[in-house]
Formats: sequence, C-alpha cells, structure tokens
Amino acid sequence: MGHRPHSFEPSALLPWSQGLPSGGTCWVAYSGGPDSSALLLALASLRPQLPMQLAAVHVEHGVHADAGLWAAHCARACQRLDLPFRHLPPPASPLPKDSPEAQLRRWRYDAMKTLLEAGDVVCTAHHREDQAETLLLNLMRGSGPAGLAAMPHARPLGRGQLLRPLLNFSRASLHHWLEQQDETYLQDPSNLRTDADRNYLRHEILPRLRARWPAADRALVQSAAHCASSEKLLQQDMLQLLGRQTPAPGILKVPSASLDQERLLLLLRSWLRSLHAAPAPRRQLLSLCAQLATRGDDDRIAMHWAGHELLHHRGLLWFDPAKAEPVPEQAPWDGRPTAALSASHGRMELIGAERLKAPLSLGPRQAGDRFQRLADGPHMQLKDWFRERGLPPWQRDGLPVLRSGKRILAVGDELLYQPFADQLAACDAQLHWSPKDEGMAWAWKHAAAPRTR
Repeated sequence: MGHRPHSFEPSALLPWSQGLPSGGTCWVAYSGGPDSSALLLALASLRPQLPMQLAAVHVEHGVHADAGLWAAHCARACQRLDLPFRHLPPPASPLPKDSPEAQLRRWRYDAMKTLLEAGDVVCTAHHREDQAETLLLNLMRGSGPAGLAAMPHARPLGRGQLLRPLLNFSRASLHHWLEQQDETYLQDPSNLRTDADRNYLRHEILPRLRARWPAADRALVQSAAHCASSEKLLQQDMLQLLGRQTPAPGILKVPSASLDQERLLLLLRSWLRSLHAAPAPRRQLLSLCAQLATRGDDDRIAMHWAGHELLHHRGLLWFDPAKAEPVPEQAPWDGRPTAALSASHGRMELIGAERLKAPLSLGPRQAGDRFQRLADGPHMQLKDWFRERGLPPWQRDGLPVLRSGKRILAVGDELLYQPFADQLAACDAQLHWSPKDEGMAWAWKHAAAPRTR
C-alpha cells in the first residue's frame, strides 16, 4: 500500500479508521502545507465513515512574518469544508526567531495536548520520507533501537493519542492526489533552507541515496520497522522486570548488582520512557549505572537532564521527586482534621475519640529536635530516627510533628512517646495522617524501620 508514486486514495485509510476509538474528536494537525492539506482533505472525504468527529487544529509559532496569514488560510479552508477549527496562538513569551526545529516541535505537541480529552486523537501528516529522514537523523545522533525505530504509528499524547496514518505513503503520492483535487496550499520557505539538519538530509543526502538506490526510502523505512519490532520485544521483557521493580509511580527499586550494566541501562530507559520523560543522555545514564553498582545506602546520587531529576535513596530511584513544602508553624490541635495543617500536607485526624484533652500543637520539625520513648528513657535525635526510618531527605520538612509543650509525641501518625500511645489505646483511639503527595504516602507506608504502635 502506497508503494507506487501515485497510488494514494482516501479509501486506503478506511482500514486504519476502523481502529479509531468511538466518540471523541479526531483532530488533524493542520499547518496549511501540502502534506497536512492532503490528510485533512482525505479524512474530510471519509467523514461519514469515521467513528469520531473530525476537526482541525493550527498551531502558530509566531516565528515567521506570515504566520498570521497562514492561520487565516487554514481557517478559510476549514470553513469551506465545514469543519470545526481551532487556532492555537503563539506562546505568551514568543519563541526566538532562530528556534531550532526540535524546540518548535516540542512546543507544538505541548500546545496540542491542551486540546485532548480522554478518547481524543490528533493526527499528523508524517509520510514515508519523513520516516526515512527521522531514521537518518537518529542514526547521526548515535541512537539505539528505540531511536532507530523512528516515529511510531501511534503513541500517547496527554489524555489522548498521537496518530500518524500516512507513514506508509510517499510524499509524491500524497502531492499527486492533492493536485488532482485542485486544492490550494501553502509553502513554508524555511523548508528550502539546508542549515537545519532535517532539510539538509531532505535536499542534499536523500536525493544522492535515491540516485544510487532508487528504493532507498522504502529500505530505510523497512529498517525502522525491524528496529521497532525488536524494540517492542525488548520492551515486553523490560516491562515484566519493571512490574517487579516499580512499587509506586515515579519510584524504581534498583536491581541487585547481579543485573549487568547494559540490562540496567535498558531498564532505566524503559522506566523513563514509561514516565514520558525526555530522553536521557547515554553518557549520564552510564555514569548513573556505575554509581548504582557501588552505592551505599546513604550515598547521595543525583542526575539532572532536560529539566528532569533522578535522586537515589536507600536502593530506590525517585523521578522528579517533589520537595516537600515545609509544615506551617506550630498551631493548636485538638484532634479534629482542621486548619492546623494546610491542604498540601494532607489530613491529620484522631479516629475513635472526639477530642484530645491535653493542649497539643502541630508544626514543623526543628533543628536539634530530640524525643523520648519513655518518660524517664534516653533521648534520641529526631534526625537519627528519620535516617533509621528510611525517609528520603527531601520529604522530611513535610512531616507534621505533634507536641505537648516541648515534648514530641508523634511524627505524622507514628507514635514516638509510649505514654501518649497508651493513652490513645485506653480510649480505643488512633492517630491517622494521610499525606497528599503520592511519593510521600508510599515512603511513609513502606519505610524500612518497623512501625511502633
């Protein structure tokens, strides 16, 4: 399908359309150029057979002088086709005029995410030559199997999906069909410049490859498909391992040292991909693997890239962990789940008793805090208890401390002062704290030290 230069017909998309979810909206990413014009026109001709409402979205970068005219052209075309049309304007802080294509592409996808409801899809007009160019670009970047698989036919995007229904069709077949429809379209002059890597491949390298190997595009796309197939099998293996190593979203149990470095590298890449993180540089990942192989429990290991952060603590890797907002200053508390804590710190309540008789207060930990298990027992540094309990350092300021005067009774709902625990048990009452942050809730429940009730 789509192998002959002029073989494209909209009916060729009918088998693909049967896999679309019912209901929701099928948005076509419409730039006004020939490729997206062909896609929009083809799907518009199939509208009665589509299981979704068809609409178009035009994302304006604001980096070209004629951007406003292009948006107006797209609006008129959709009005003529009687299609809903959304124009997403440039960002509040305009992108620089010399923004690289990768930055513009990220911004386009981020902008389109805002449109998608659950069950919606957005379709782009990437075709066979785009796929060949992507493979060559990733090859020049030293990519592994995932990068050499080039662009997938479908992937998640926000609450919906990104689909590429034209990857099996050549540019020539799409343009030939479009010319037959006598449809006007736009030409972006920046596509002719060869300073951008993709344009250089398009205008300088691929024509030479085709001159020597006429089926070069098809061969490159076939290689990408083989890589995608191998990557899929690899990911199935990795997903099984991830199922055993990810106790909570954004948390990875570092496997034992018996896992070789390459396998650990694959596991990390699969985990980060499952979190929709930006690809991490191989050199940094290899350095991280080496550090993890010789780690101690309290070793501080961190990795930063593309706005992301990985932190290691007690055999766990945390992805973009939220630094806890400090607990508000001490405030009186009588057991009711009221304003002693802000909403960001979760809910602290007394279950099984209406009120606490003694005047107590909830507040943050303080420098030099010490507590006693028994009234006449030895003191212990609260920071040592945190360490024994295995709580990540970035969460500790978000733990509410319950006090009677200067005496620490509990941290969260962990009862540290035994006479207070006995007092609650005598009236069949329990202290209960529900952290709002998912990572903190998991750490609080599964920290290494035993709970003492």
